[in-house]
Amino acid sequence: MMNKHPNITLGLLLALFVALGAIQGQRLDRLFEADAFYKWIIAAATDERYGWAEALEHADPALYKEVVAVADPLLQDAKMPEGEQDAISRLSKSLQERENDKLVYELAKGNDLAPFRAQFLEKLRGGDLYYTKDLSYSAVMSGMEGEGSVSIFNLFFGFRKVAANFMWLQVDRYWHMGHLYKMVPLMKTCVLLDPNFIDAYLLGAWHLGYNATAAMEYTPIPLRVWSDKYQDCLGEQEKYYYLAIDFLKDGIRNNPRNYKLFFDLGFGMYREKLNDIDNAVLYLSEAVRLPHERWVPRMLYKCLEEQGEYEKALDGWKENQKRFPENDVNDRSMERLAGLIAERRAAQALEKAKVTQDEAERARLIAESEAAEKEAYDIWVKMDEPYALARKLRIDAINRAEEGLYLEAVSYLDKARFEVGSLFDELSDLIIKYKQAGGLPLSVSEKKALVRDEESVACIGMPEAEKQKRVEALKKRRS
Repeated sequence: MMNKHPNITLGLLLALFVALGAIQGQRLDRLFEADAFYKWIIAAATDERYGWAEALEHADPALYKEVVAVADPLLQDAKMPEGEQDAISRLSKSLQERENDKLVYELAKGNDLAPFRAQFLEKLRGGDLYYTKDLSYSAVMSGMEGEGSVSIFNLFFGFRKVAANFMWLQVDRYWHMGHLYKMVPLMKTCVLLDPNFIDAYLLGAWHLGYNATAAMEYTPIPLRVWSDKYQDCLGEQEKYYYLAIDFLKDGIRNNPRNYKLFFDLGFGMYREKLNDIDNAVLYLSEAVRLPHERWVPRMLYKCLEEQGEYEKALDGWKENQKRFPENDVNDRSMERLAGLIAERRAAQALEKAKVTQDEAERARLIAESEAAEKEAYDIWVKMDEPYALARKLRIDAINRAEEGLYLEAVSYLDKARFEVGSLFDELSDLIIKYKQAGGLPLSVSEKKALVRDEESVACIGMPEAEKQKRVEALKKRRS
């Protein structure tokens, strides 16, 4: 037949190739759609756990809610993380466990979520979604998400990663020249060209949050300006901290499975720069759910301890000991937390004893408090290190204050706060409290500390409700 009708045969072969090409093209389109939809689901699921702080004015929450209504019943067999998160959808919870990724991806490209995938693409065309704000519809459909809206991409004909690297060299050059103001737009262009350039996000945030702010003057809280966007009082340093935070959050949105971004956001920015322990715990908890270095969980346990979640921190160190029994930091941390838990039990029992009208119950609570206090005291004596000595002196001081011996209590605390720097603020607050209770004169620095406390409750433009919240928090701290 080939010899008799060569043109017909070639025509049939050509038609077959065209048909196969069309089928393959449609398949690729569906994969690109599914891939973009899947990544949007991960980003939306992450923000659902954070309260939709960034996407409230966009269509993401409403669309995600519709996706959840269909997806949740289909995830009955998915592994769920431990802990109470009843207000969170099953879809969001399942994405905290990486072993569920394949299951969710199958949903994203399957028929059950096809109507929502179509809605996703429609809203993507309209620019209605926060988590695809850097994408264009054509970019997603060509599998080039992340840089599709950047016209400069076309000039590089696919060499966008190379272009990003060259541009980063220029960022580094500006850094060494001290031209920090030129770095920010270039850093953003780098990650626009290559949204998976993890080091660019990390180094960029480091420049913004640490290097750019190193020489800046501290702005007293009354002179800062309230930001509705960040719900915080901002001075010059804080503006850069939040620029770094936004930069890292962009990185997380584009790379929701990289622990380094969550770690730098939680520990590097919220804990170290803003002393925002709640947000530090939030993002470090995400970091440890992803493949990570062995020291990452230790930073989470440290923040949990600072948050007052002693039991959770203790559980974490116990787990760490099982995995790395050779590390003696585990033992010291578990002892320290056992002492803190005993101290808190003693204080809580004593507070209950002070308010109860039942004499027998009061006696029982006092005995419980004394037993817990002895337990804590024994732990501090056994540990025999500066931190433990400071905690032991703190217990002595509290007992002296209970007996009305305020001057003696202050002398114990004065010695204790110079043993360990991390306890300085807590012990200084106690000194002021006992001096006021005993009618003892405050030093100049203590008077200044009280003035700073009073001033810390408000900045320029702060809403009255926020001010009242901070006033109540200050009263609670001093009680």
